[in-house]
Formats: sequence, structure tokens, C-alpha cells
Amino acid sequence: MKILNSRFLRGPNIYAMEPCFVTLIDLKSHSTVGVEVLQEATALIHKLMPGSFAPIAIDQCEVPWLLVRLTCAAQAWLGSTATFCNALAFSPSTPNLYRLISGYQHEAVAEAALRLAVGFITAILHQQQFDLEGQLDELKKIADTSAHSPATFFSLNTKDHIPVVAVTGTNGKTTTTLLISHVLRASGLRTGTTTTQGIYIDGQCVKTGDCSGYWSARRVLSDSSVQVATLETARGGILKRGLGFDRCDVAVVLNVSSDHLGLDGIETLEDLAQVKGLVARCARDSVVLNADDALCVAMRDSLAPRCKAVFFAMDPRNPVLLEHLRSGGAAACLNDDGWLLWCHGSESLQLIQAVDLPFTMQGHARYNIANALAAFAALCCLGLEPTAIARSLACFVSNAQSNPLRGNLFEIDGVLLIVDYAHNAVAYSALCEMAQSMRQGNARLLGVITAPGDRRSEDLYNTGLVCGQNFDELVVYEHDPRGRSSGGIASEILRGARSIAPNKLMHGEPGIRQALWLGLSAARPGDVLVFTCAGTLDDLVEGIRLKNPAEANRIALGISA
Repeated sequence: MKILNSRFLRGPNIYAMEPCFVTLIDLKSHSTVGVEVLQEATALIHKLMPGSFAPIAIDQCEVPWLLVRLTCAAQAWLGSTATFCNALAFSPSTPNLYRLISGYQHEAVAEAALRLAVGFITAILHQQQFDLEGQLDELKKIADTSAHSPATFFSLNTKDHIPVVAVTGTNGKTTTTLLISHVLRASGLRTGTTTTQGIYIDGQCVKTGDCSGYWSARRVLSDSSVQVATLETARGGILKRGLGFDRCDVAVVLNVSSDHLGLDGIETLEDLAQVKGLVARCARDSVVLNADDALCVAMRDSLAPRCKAVFFAMDPRNPVLLEHLRSGGAAACLNDDGWLLWCHGSESLQLIQAVDLPFTMQGHARYNIANALAAFAALCCLGLEPTAIARSLACFVSNAQSNPLRGNLFEIDGVLLIVDYAHNAVAYSALCEMAQSMRQGNARLLGVITAPGDRRSEDLYNTGLVCGQNFDELVVYEHDPRGRSSGGIASEILRGARSIAPNKLMHGEPGIRQALWLGLSAARPGDVLVFTCAGTLDDLVEGIRLKNPAEANRIALGISA
């Protein structure tokens, strides 16, 4: 058998609400141990580790369970109690792979205990000698060294509790997090914010990059100057390290749609909902859920005691929304006249028209109206006054300074250039809907698009279907292969696009900047060009420079202002 990888989930996670040690192991067809051999082995275990290993039963000879129970037993023998353990099949398509999950107190001890367990069971399987007593002596030395370092905590006890808002979902996390942070700052609070763009303390960027995981949340929560935290909380960070907080005051779950499936053992939308639902399960006061998304609605059944669900909906006739209001609940929704409403039971308050929110592109960007509703609901849960929230939201502009590469608009040689970060079929569908509504007369809609290479081929194909159906001309480039061979991303997307629109003009272009140049060169004045930028603002500027150096200089100056 072989250990493929292991990681410590230092905060609440999809397996437990306390730290876990998770190992992916390949059993190499060794799934069970013979009962007689196992009984002899357990006699040795009981002699050397009295009281720390439960009796073996005939139906407990499965190797994954033996490994994880022995890992816990070795820790317990040292006084480093592991309160739980589990063994889970990784995927139906990989029957030899298992996840071993155990509690732990000291990371070095847990790792050494796992190595001991694997060595011991391997020796049993191959009828080899194993110096268990010697290995236990080595384990004790490691434990003695670890005793001089602190055990793992995920609660921060260095400061008084501050309000924490955690935002998750497949699409819209960054924008919603920034909307919430913007309003909180406008109310006079010093905010700490994490997003996929960076870490911000009171609006000032202190670190750039993808900061939507454990360590970024910890950095914000350990800053004694921060009065309220708004934390974008992504799937990857949850799976790699767990949450960076034990509890949040308000959780926001925007949506659950097909993305990242086939990665890290997450195979279905229900699996993905379980991951994102962790954020909802960790809320102590309120959870904002999308009433238009059945997987989000289902999360209300697993909330903590006394934690209340608050819904948002783009459809004022949504049956979940109406039932919730009839029972006296609170919700934010959009009415037929384009007003954002805050509703509580039978009462409702008109807040602001969607067209008056700059980041909705005069109401064309319906996905950002939904993000605004979610942000509004979260802020109301924090106790902010509804009309003050509306006034602050009306001042947020989604441009290259405040929300780079997400709903940014430029005009290049008479062409309306829409720059966004869409990278899955659902996001592309919403982006295309917005772009279609913004073109006038006989204007064409062109796309310069891509997707990450670690997505399933069927997901890339579905992205192609959406883009082929909506764009009059399409350029597909590659920027983030993530293990996929050169040309693989473009070929799958183009295969989907050509299957639905075989007569449209489509191009494959390897480079991101050259692809933007090609799109701009193909566009005519009045056309709308959508550019989904998987790179940086520099890639945007330099791609424009290939077509119009003067415009590139102007945009670069505006970005740096």
C-alpha cells in the first residue's frame, strides 16, 4: 500500500467540526486482513498499548479501518487523544483509494502514528517481521519533542470576538464579499477582507493573490485593529485546510453549480453542496441562502440551533420565498418593477432600483443584482439600517480599481469591451445574457474566452455549447492548463461550440494577449466584445496595446490612479 498524500485540516471541515488529519492511501488490492493473523497481531498491540485499541471483531478486518483505528490508538497511547476516526472510499471509480480521517492534537505525532500503522499492517499482510516495540519508542521520542510546541487550535483567543461574515458559492463570491465590505467601511467600521484578489485591511491591499482560504482568514482575524471581517471562503481552501474560523456570525451561500467536479473526490453537485454548506453549518446567527437554488434551500435543514435562515430571490413569486415570509421570516428580493425589497413577514420596504446600482450595468447584469440582494440581506443580519445600506451600495462601482476583472467595461475604437472572470458554463450563460442585452441594432457579440484545464472535459464542452450559442465569433485561448496537454482546453471548448454552431467563425489562439488582439481586430465599431481574463490586468492592458497603444496607456493610467 502507498500513502499518496496527507493534509491537516486545521479548522472546521467537511468531516468534523474540529481539526482532522486526512490521508489518501492506495491499498494496492489489500482490502482485508485474515482473521487469525489479525488476532495474533492485536494480541501484540494489546500487550504493548494496553487499553488503547478496541477489540477486533470478524467484520472489522477491513484494512482502511484498521489503519485509521491504529493511528488513533498510537496517539492515545501517548496521551495525545484523537476523539474520532473514519475511513471513506475516495470514489466509485477508484476502489483501491481510501481517505483515512482521524482527530489529532499534535501534527508530528499524528504523522508518525500513521506511518507506524501503515508499516505494521503492511508487515501483517506480507507476513513480515515488524519491530512494533522499537517503533513505539521512536514515536514516543517524537511526542516528547512535540510536547514543547503548542497543540493545534483553530479558535483565535487573542482578542475579543468580532463580527464575521463568510461568503461562499460557485459564482459571485468576490463581488458579494466586496459589496459587504464596502458598506461596512462606509458605516465607519475598520474591515478585514479576504478575496481571490487579495487581503484588504480597511480598504488597503496588504497581500495580493488568491486569499480565499484558511491562512488568509487567520491573518485577518489575528489583526487586532480589525472591527469586522468579511471572508470569501472558497471550495479549495475548505478542502485543503478547513475553515480559518470556528464560527461566523453570518454566512452567505450564493449558489451551487457545476464547477470543480471531479477534483479532490468531489464528484457530484450534492458533494459540492456539502462542501459549501459547511460555511452555513458554522454560522451562529444567520445564514443567507439563495431561494432560487434548490441545493442552497436544502441547507436550512442543517443549521445550528437558533441560527435563522434568510433568503434572497430574483423571482418575487418564488414559492420558497413566499412560504418563508408567510412564516414570519426575512428576505431580500427583486420585484417586477426592478426595485430591491427588504421583506419581513407581511411587511416590505422598497430600497433602491437595480438600475441605480452602478455594478449592475443599468440592470443588465442580473447576476450582480442577485449578488446585491445577498449582500443586502447579510448586512441587515448584522443590524445595519436598510436605507443606509442602499445608499452605500449605490456608490460601489465594479471597475478595474475596486473589483478588477469582474464586470469591468471599456471602450476600444468604438467597441464595448466587457472584461470578466467567468470560468464555468453557468457563469458564461449569465455573462452572455448581460452582453446580449447591451448590444444595440445589428451589433455583433464576440467572445475571447477560456477555462481552467483541470475541469472535466464535459464541463469544457458545456462551456463551448453556451459560447457557441451566444457569440457570433469566438476566440478560445489557453492560459491555465493545470496538467492538461497543450491545446486540450481549446479543443474541448471548440468541440462544444462547433457542435451547436458549426457555421460560425471560431479560432484557437494559444496566447492570452494575442487572443485579445485577435478579438479586437475582428470587432467593428458598435460591436460588443466579451473577454474572460484568466490572467492579470497587465495581460488586459498589453493585449489592448497590440491593437491600440494609446488606449492601452490610457487604461493603464486609470488602473494605477
